Order: sequence, then C-alpha cells, then structure tokens
Amino acid sequence: MHSGGSETILLVDDEALVRSVAAMTLKAAGYRVIEAASPEDAMAVSETHDGPIHLLLSDVSMPAMNGAKLARIIRQSRPGLRVVLSSGYGEESTSGADDVLFLAKPYTPDELLAHIRTALAKAS
Repeated sequence: MHSGGSETILLVDDEALVRSVAAMTLKAAGYRVIEAASPEDAMAVSETHDGPIHLLLSDVSMPAMNGAKLARIIRQSRPGLRVVLSSGYGEESTSGADDVLFLAKPYTPDELLAHIRTALAKAS
C-alpha cells in the first residue's frame, strides 16, 4: 500500500459512483477531499475555497468541458496545482501537457494512490 498524505485534493467526476469510491480511497489515506460533480462546480469551489488545493483529480470526458481544459482554467488562479487526469478512453485526450499525469480507468485503489503521490512529489 502506498503512503497517503494530508494534502487537499479537488476530485471532479460526473459519475457519482466513481467519484464516491475515489473519495473514500483518498480520505482513508489521509487526504482532504473536495468533491465536484461537474467542471462548473469545480471552478466555483476553486474560486471560493480559502485554503490551498494541492491537486486536481479530474475525469477527462465530461459534459460541457473536458478535464484538461478545466485544469488550464483552474491553474490560472492556482498556478502550483498538480493535475491527474483519468479516463477510460485512452491518454490521447489529456492535452499533451508533460506535467499532467494520466490514470487509466478502471483503476485500483493502489494505482490511484500511487498516481496521486507521484503527482504531489513532482517539484513545483
């Protein structure tokens, strides 16, 4: 099992079950998790959350806006934000940014935690 952390993670997925399982896994590892069901919710949370948000974990394919575009928008006001994008459709839709990690769905709790730790460990 990979070690967890105490960082704050903004978790965005329009599938409630996927979001719920990921949130439970992250919380059990010690992370603070803010859940958002849509890119719009995530942007609102990012604008109103007082404390730091260390990492964005977002589904790639969502209605209205994809995860890569969401990450670019949130990073405008939170430039140090780490990003992990997740999809069941392949890595080609993550925008090609080399500082963005990709996590293929379906993933195991260990895979999720390993990707989160790797992303958080990257130098800013």
